[in-house]
Amino acid sequence: MRIVGISLPLLAHILLSLIHWTTAENVVKCIHPFTLVEHILTPEEINDDYCDCIDGSDETETNACAGVADWASSSPGMNNKEETDSVSFSCPQQNILLPTSRLNDEICDCCDGSDEQYSDFDCPDICEEVLKNERERAQKLLYNYNSGSKLRQANVQEFQTVVKNAFQEIQEMRLEKKPLQELVKSLEEKLSIEKTNVVNSHLNQVEVMLNEIIENAKNSPGSTIFNEIWRLEMEEKMEFVAAICQLYGEMNADNGREKACEPLKRAALDIGLIWNEAEGRVYIGDHSALTEILLEAEGLVQKDSDDEDSEWRDPEDDILDNYYRGDDDYHKDNYYDDDDEDESHRKQTHASDVKKADNSGHYGDHDKFHSKFGIIMRSNFHSHAKEVVEEIKAILNEHEEDKEEKSTWDDDDEEEVANGDNTGSENTAEDTNPSIDPMALQMVQSSLNSKIGKVEYGNMLAKSAKTMMTLFREAVDEDKFSFYVDRLLVELSNLSSLSNIDLHEIFAVVASDVEEETCFSPYTSLCVPEPKVDALAERCKVRVNFSCEREQKALPTNIPDGYFGYFLPKARDSNDALSAPFQDYNKTMFKKTDIREIESNLKNAKSDLENLKKRISEKKVEFGIDDDDAKYGIDGELYSIRDECFDIISGKYTYEVCLFKRAYQREGEAKTGGTDLGKFEGASIDEKTGSRVWSWKGGAKCWNGPQRSAKVIITCGAENKLISADEPNICEYEFRMESYVACDEKYRMTNNL
Repeated sequence: MRIVGISLPLLAHILLSLIHWTTAENVVKCIHPFTLVEHILTPEEINDDYCDCIDGSDETETNACAGVADWASSSPGMNNKEETDSVSFSCPQQNILLPTSRLNDEICDCCDGSDEQYSDFDCPDICEEVLKNERERAQKLLYNYNSGSKLRQANVQEFQTVVKNAFQEIQEMRLEKKPLQELVKSLEEKLSIEKTNVVNSHLNQVEVMLNEIIENAKNSPGSTIFNEIWRLEMEEKMEFVAAICQLYGEMNADNGREKACEPLKRAALDIGLIWNEAEGRVYIGDHSALTEILLEAEGLVQKDSDDEDSEWRDPEDDILDNYYRGDDDYHKDNYYDDDDEDESHRKQTHASDVKKADNSGHYGDHDKFHSKFGIIMRSNFHSHAKEVVEEIKAILNEHEEDKEEKSTWDDDDEEEVANGDNTGSENTAEDTNPSIDPMALQMVQSSLNSKIGKVEYGNMLAKSAKTMMTLFREAVDEDKFSFYVDRLLVELSNLSSLSNIDLHEIFAVVASDVEEETCFSPYTSLCVPEPKVDALAERCKVRVNFSCEREQKALPTNIPDGYFGYFLPKARDSNDALSAPFQDYNKTMFKKTDIREIESNLKNAKSDLENLKKRISEKKVEFGIDDDDAKYGIDGELYSIRDECFDIISGKYTYEVCLFKRAYQREGEAKTGGTDLGKFEGASIDEKTGSRVWSWKGGAKCWNGPQRSAKVIITCGAENKLISADEPNICEYEFRMESYVACDEKYRMTNNL
């Protein structure tokens, strides 16, 4: 039945009057919001800033019931201000305010159907069930909040305590850092001063001693070889430098792996010159550069661990290794610079050099050597030695083939005898050559390979020496170059440790007028009637027996020093004629210094400082200090569960999310492996809902889709547990979770708890 002819305001007044009425004593009756039982209010309880009625009618003049429309049982949509302003009806037993447009619309909005009492629509009274559910829900919210907020508060307090302690530790470490920084600075300054003093002292002593040696040599012309060297032409002096490096390389090949002539580099440093191989230049160095390079060369400071030479190995470094193994296959002219020849031409040239003299009568690998000394004193031996090595290799291969063939025939004979055929011996091959001693030949081959390797290594250093001297000559004027070269020859002669006989032999070669490109017996020309060094005469007697054309002779059974004119360079000993001039000079080289001790202390101080900085940084990262994104969430609420994982079974999968780690989807109830859903990205607050959200991103890529990702939406709960799993979009997983981390003051106010 509908009421006709009553205005809407009047109807609203009538309906409200059914719920609220005032006695003569101004006493109000209303429904209590929690007990839902009608009770009577005294005048003192009216407008006392406390909401006693479910509809807020007792606080019309205060804001105590301002949030009544947001109560747990409010109808959706009633928070809109425009609708609230037009409310004209309140459900008697519920905190639901209805606009007049929703009265008598045949839709049951109130649990008791009072909003449809004037319509023909019959609404059952279900208030008992609805209000029971609402009470249970409210009680659960209140329980979860009370329990969860206590846990959250305890964990927040724990985090605040550990952060406070962390701040204190950081502050203490910062106090430790200052004296360490001052110590490092002090040691760096002390080291710099000590380096400067040591290098200054060394360079001054070098200058004094060089001047003394030069002066003595000039005053006593026959005392050393230097007077003769200084009279050489400049080109001959440069050849002398290259020859020293050639012999130094041969003498130190067993332990040498440098690609440049180290004594020459060091001698240059001692007189103020720097060879920058990377930049391809030689220059007069400033004091700072000389200091570091000299101290490094002397081993007084550590080499840079990033030095490319310490990590990179040149293929040429394997020259000696291959020869010492007797692996001559490696040497198909790989080593030498035959840039102008193609592969086939190089092989033809090599074969011609090894097997015989060419059509012009030349013999030896002249074109392969980078110094006059190498061409005259080493090329013939090099060619001859390689030829002998090839012959031995061929003999050994043939011998091995004969042995295998004989073994095969012997097996056939045994089989024929076993079958009753005694004619097998008639088919037996002749015995292999009994005069061949494979072991002796292999020793000869190994010895020659070793000497070939030494010669080639020395040739490489001679090439580097010529490169350096050419670059230096281009960098300065001729007068200055001449001044430096004379001093360089003295220092290089000392640092190379070559014997007096070897230096005299070099002089005899570079000062000779022997043609390099013709066939000759150079040793006769170089052996002067009265050599200044007796040992040189002995070498000449051996060498004069060798000519350009090698006669066919039996293979050698051993390789003595001087074989085919090759004498291994000898290191200078205490009885050498050159030892005396350099004796006092060498004693002054880098006298005792505190550099190593200072550098060690500096290294330790720097290490302590870096470790301290690392500890401070790690402590900050651990607690998210100086992190604008709050690593552990609001108030550090995630700290207590930072290492925890949570899982839920949904359908045929088990899902697991781990804070600060990764999330996974696994088949069945598996505990390990599975599909990666991403790495933990952080915690945030959803701007629309205000809910806490944890995110994982960058997981395994979906087939024909995006990379997997996951997020967890958290609401207040008495314990931490996932309550639902969903996949709203392809490969985007969404979980709902209850956790005490969300039980904060904002949650309480939102839910009127």
